[in-house]
Amino acid sequence: MPFGTQCTFSKTFLLLLSMLTAGVVAACATAEVNRPTVLLQAQATSTPTPTIVCDPSESRIVCEDRLASQKITPLPPPQLSAEFLTAEAEYQQNLLKWTPTPEPPTPTPIYFPYLLTPHPQEDLLIFRGRSAYQEHPRFEVTFDSKLWRLEDSEEGPVLIHNTIEGCRVVLMAIGRGMIEMPTILQKELAGYPVEVREFRQSGVISYGFSVEGAYYGFSLLFPPDADESEVRECQVSGEAVLDTFRLAPD
Repeated sequence: MPFGTQCTFSKTFLLLLSMLTAGVVAACATAEVNRPTVLLQAQATSTPTPTIVCDPSESRIVCEDRLASQKITPLPPPQLSAEFLTAEAEYQQNLLKWTPTPEPPTPTPIYFPYLLTPHPQEDLLIFRGRSAYQEHPRFEVTFDSKLWRLEDSEEGPVLIHNTIEGCRVVLMAIGRGMIEMPTILQKELAGYPVEVREFRQSGVISYGFSVEGAYYGFSLLFPPDADESEVRECQVSGEAVLDTFRLAPD
């Protein structure tokens, strides 16, 4: 090949090599320039870490535990078996057997006028009153003024024994709510059948006269801590008064 032709070819080859090299360098430079942009875009699209809001008064651990507990899924309600429900119902029924039945509220006592007159026999007085449940017919009882004195109280007119401590007879008694189960007896007083309800622990014995469609109530009261002989003495003396019961002529 002639020298002139060879030289021209070499120059052409070198020119192409230079252009190729420049292109590679430019491409690398472009890639280098664009690399931070791509990295920044990737960082911008990543999910940011959530900021934990804590109470200033609590520690970091307490705060994280509290926030974590808020994400716990609550447990479903327990499934109660039929056997358990049956046993629970039987247990509740047994409790009702031992639960005292509430007594109805005691009505507010109404004080009715009464009449006290002397008896033909010395030292005896006649008390004429009415039932706490109806106005007519009225009743009378006779008592010995040496043994009893008549006073007005919150319970109504009451006879107070002069020698037996705490022994009283309420003459126009009204039903009272009691939490004690009574001993119920039938007794005859003044020729009438009388229902006697004894509440010994509460210190009360009630007497109910059912006469001609009317009801007359009396209460014998004594100290709950009284011994049996004192209770018996009070009861005998009080029933002696009730044994004089009779309907009063209008």
